Amino acid sequence: MLSKLYLSCYENGHSWNPNCNAVAFEVWKLIFAKSVPIYSSIHIATYAIKLISKPSEIWKEGIFRSMLNLIIAIIRSCSFLSLNGSGFIVVFCRLRALLGFYTIPTIAFLPGIISSAVAVQLERENRVLMLALYQTNLALETLFNTCVKLGILNSIPYGDVLIFCAATSSLMYLYRKRVGLGRSVQSLIRFILGQDKYGDNQLNMKPWNIPIIGLLHQRINNLYKYPILGRIAFVLQGFLRGFSTGFAMSSALTVLKNIKLLGLNPVKVIGLLFQRKNLPLPMFLGSLVGIYKLVTAFLHWLLGEHSDWHSAIAGGLCGASMIFYRSSTLALYFLLKSFEAYYKLGMTYGHFPNVKHFDVALYSLATAIVFHFAIVCPQYLRGSYQRFITQVTKDKVTTISANVTKFLNGASVKL
Repeated sequence: MLSKLYLSCYENGHSWNPNCNAVAFEVWKLIFAKSVPIYSSIHIATYAIKLISKPSEIWKEGIFRSMLNLIIAIIRSCSFLSLNGSGFIVVFCRLRALLGFYTIPTIAFLPGIISSAVAVQLERENRVLMLALYQTNLALETLFNTCVKLGILNSIPYGDVLIFCAATSSLMYLYRKRVGLGRSVQSLIRFILGQDKYGDNQLNMKPWNIPIIGLLHQRINNLYKYPILGRIAFVLQGFLRGFSTGFAMSSALTVLKNIKLLGLNPVKVIGLLFQRKNLPLPMFLGSLVGIYKLVTAFLHWLLGEHSDWHSAIAGGLCGASMIFYRSSTLALYFLLKSFEAYYKLGMTYGHFPNVKHFDVALYSLATAIVFHFAIVCPQYLRGSYQRFITQVTKDKVTTISANVTKFLNGASVKL
């Protein structure tokens, strides 16, 4: 692992251009240009949600001021990502100049951790932890997949479903207790779940503003006059809420993917919305909410009272809905969010220490692991992320990786 590789950064990395500074600036420009549409869509979507959910805050801040903050946020995010990539090239070259050789850690891991620690300072503070959790998710998934492919660990059947069950159980327990969770997570759960327990102002529940779904909600609401039928209505209403939310999200993604076809043949696009491949997400969210409400309503009927532990049991069982929409990324993300919530709760009660800049350290370490795999052994990295970094750098990462693996003489398979 610490064997020395006496090659220049030009031979071992940026073989398309011998000028280190020019390469760093080229990578910065490429990533910045590619990140503008990505981060614009993310920040505009966030702004739109805030405008719909909390319009008073926007008006209080002022339209001009809020739009200016939106533009600044987009520029900051793009600058952060482009500096992360170009900074990697700078450290990659400077370490070679300083040491006079490369080792496995100095090829990608050390440049990754240093460049990430510097670049993330540009990003807004409230986004750093979210980025850290995403990268940690990716790093853990990559490490696990590597161990499975090398025969060190065995793959666990439905492991993603089991992880999601554990995550939803812990998150729903905290949500029911109204402690530990951040505003964004609480808002997300409230948006998907709606009414979280049976018996609280059921007749006043508002239907979705979709004609057919709204009509069904109104008819189901009438059943709350009867105890048993009311519980059945509670479950059906939950399933319809989740299913309609999932269908709306799936439809939006389908329209975005076929935006060019929409102008040429809108009827065909409408037909695509009702294809079988669009059902997994609606079924996932529908069964997630439906199972949760079924279990809580049953436990309320059986025991005659509500309890925070009912939500933990219901949350664990409703996690099985992931069988309709398998995603290890989603499962790991929510598991990490639950760890974050419990750690913050532990800090509140003085059980855990408040580690300063922990989010920066976590992001830097996780990103360094991901960079190491992207350069030294890309065959173990998640395909979608490999395609992302290839796209934003216009194959520059692929070129560096090919040069590195060629000179390592097959060592990348083991590391």
